[in-house]
Amino acid sequence: MPAKNKKILLLVDEHGGPGDPVFGFGVVMAPAAKANALAARLERRLSEEGLRGELRAAAVGTRNVSALLEAVAHADGGGPPALLAARGVAAPGGRITPSDRRRLYEDALAETGKAVVAHYKRTVARRPVINNVELIIDRNQYSGDPNLARDFGDRSRRSGGPRVGGHAKAIEHVAAIDSNASRLLQLADLAASTLAWLAAGEVTSRVLTERFGVKRLG
Repeated sequence: MPAKNKKILLLVDEHGGPGDPVFGFGVVMAPAAKANALAARLERRLSEEGLRGELRAAAVGTRNVSALLEAVAHADGGGPPALLAARGVAAPGGRITPSDRRRLYEDALAETGKAVVAHYKRTVARRPVINNVELIIDRNQYSGDPNLARDFGDRSRRSGGPRVGGHAKAIEHVAAIDSNASRLLQLADLAASTLAWLAAGEVTSRVLTERFGVKRLG
């Protein structure tokens, strides 16, 4: 059994909803020890821009989202001490019921968690195995289910086969909180909003990564 690495946080917020033309997740993944520094970097930029209260992409507008992402990505002349990413989810065809929407959300969240862990392990951690990952998601009509943590684990381990399942096992704890309690969840919301830019053809995946520090996953 591999030794435990230090805690890694995986914060996820959604853009749109299951079945919408543009639906997906923005994520921030970083060692817990670096999370405070990343949040402080964002807080400084918010202060410079005169922005107060909860940060939501829909409220601050595209210009501010662009400026904030660039500031986080390129502060101090270096890259972000974290992985910022966005992952879109294809809309299913046909009529969608409320129960379908919950299932689609949970499936998409599980697949996103696995995809992000796999990418982080390969490109950031650069180690064969990571563990001790805490998944923190924005509380909403789908994620507020008290059984979410159990259901997430079961769903992740059932899908995809042993290789993909290994990435799911890295996530050892799941919590849903209000995004106004976490600047990093709010940063994940900014990353998620870039899915609309991609869908509209306003940026390419390369520009999204090089200019805004957001990696497109799927």
